[in-house]
Amino acid sequence: MGLFEGLSIGRRGLEASQLAMNVTGQNISNANTDGYSRKRVALAADYRVDGALGQMGFGVDIRFVERIRNEFIDRQLIGQTTQKGYTDELDQGYARLENIHQEPSDTGIASAVDNFWNAWSDVANNPGDRSSREALKSTAMEMTDRLHYTSNEIRAYKLSINDQIADYTTKINNLTSQISEMNGVIVNNEGLDTQRANDSRDNRDQLVKELSDIISITYVEDAAGAISVTSGGTMLVSPSKASTFENVREIITDPDGYKYSNNTLRIQGAESSYTATGGRLKALFDMRDNVLTSYETELNGMVSKLVENVNAVHNKGFTLDRLTGVDFFDNTGVSCSTISLSAAVLTDSNSIAAAKGGNLVAISAAGPIASDLNNIVDLPTFNPLYRNLAEGSVRVVNSVTGAVLEEGADKDYVIDNELGRVKIINTATYPSGTNFSIDFKYNDQGFSGSGDGSNAIEIALIRDKKIMDDDGFGNYTHTMSEYYGGYIGRLGVERNQASTELETQVALIEQINGQQQSISGVNLDEEMANMIKFQQTYQASARFLTTIGDMMDVLMSI
Repeated sequence: MGLFEGLSIGRRGLEASQLAMNVTGQNISNANTDGYSRKRVALAADYRVDGALGQMGFGVDIRFVERIRNEFIDRQLIGQTTQKGYTDELDQGYARLENIHQEPSDTGIASAVDNFWNAWSDVANNPGDRSSREALKSTAMEMTDRLHYTSNEIRAYKLSINDQIADYTTKINNLTSQISEMNGVIVNNEGLDTQRANDSRDNRDQLVKELSDIISITYVEDAAGAISVTSGGTMLVSPSKASTFENVREIITDPDGYKYSNNTLRIQGAESSYTATGGRLKALFDMRDNVLTSYETELNGMVSKLVENVNAVHNKGFTLDRLTGVDFFDNTGVSCSTISLSAAVLTDSNSIAAAKGGNLVAISAAGPIASDLNNIVDLPTFNPLYRNLAEGSVRVVNSVTGAVLEEGADKDYVIDNELGRVKIINTATYPSGTNFSIDFKYNDQGFSGSGDGSNAIEIALIRDKKIMDDDGFGNYTHTMSEYYGGYIGRLGVERNQASTELETQVALIEQINGQQQSISGVNLDEEMANMIKFQQTYQASARFLTTIGDMMDVLMSI
């Protein structure tokens, strides 16, 4: 080996030490950079073949700069990040749902319903007192307002989820576009086996991790270094391009007539919708379409039973005006968003039926009955129970023509509900003596006076009546209070379950991150030791070159 070869060995040593020092500096500079993988210079002894001596040392060969990364741990981390994103988003959803209900509190539904029952007890104690009736009316309106608020807040949350889905759609499209761009950079920079696009790979890994937080993904790398990313069988990123998601709106109509739009996802140009299988996106779809809908359905079921049972008792009783058959709630509003007091009760608290009535009995086709000279259609006087007609229950039909008459002072007839009389107003069309067929309902018990509060007591006792959760055999198993307590209890259990799962996922990801950091993270103590080592090898190589130079000087002086 000649002196010139020694110069080459020394030069290579300097180059290797200098490159290793630069890589060490890069590691130290990025010790706190999220997603950065520490780099290492891969060195190997170089040689040449001598005919007489065989392999002869020719210094150090710089093969490549490699990043230290465990791909198996990366794939584990991707899967757990997806699960954490799902549980985190779900936990936030349950937290918001709890805030909407505000239970237990003085402003929640439970307190409003309790106040409603208590107000009926107050009316039962003072049935003729207008102030207690007005208090009941006001308390009932506060309860319906609270139910409306809860329903509106749940619906507003569902609509806001659409906006969140749209935001995540934009983020997914940005991430897949950047991943596709990184594919191109990596493929273009890794043309030779010794070339590594290390920092670009770090960037791509970080983008894939961010994407996995939103949706469940799988990926595979080809021989050129490009990755293909799929989600639920849908290609998001191919080696050559990225697909683009778009939002599609569909109109939904609830049973109470409320209309709103939901958005779904699909790949541009595709006919079928994309179904999220994990991550934050799936949590949002589950919260909007399953969780919130199930709580709405349960709450609407409770409201429906409340309206049904209160009205069933109320319209049997008598008002202060001696009317019966009056609903307390509007019988068309049987959901959380539509429940309201009947027009009669809203107009006048005297329409609250606190006095005990009997049973409403339906009489069909009680006729033909001819009107008298005063155009009065008097129901059969031999049965006094035909008095106290249920308000709004009378149907008058012309027996000859079959025409149905219209009630009203400016129409065909008016009703004296207390005396059970029909007064014909339209005498031009229906003169005295005209035969009518009349269908009506009457109360089989008369008015017992303004001091009777027994019907109010019966309504107050609905509080302790089992009216919820049919067991399939026609038996109800829970009171309204028990039902709502179970409803809130379920919400609490599901929230706690989501929180516990989130804590578990956070701990698991921290553990996996710790494993990856122990492999790919920058250890400053180790880097400082390397820096000293490479400094010394650089100095030694320089000293070696100086010595070779001195030897050449000696040789040249001979």
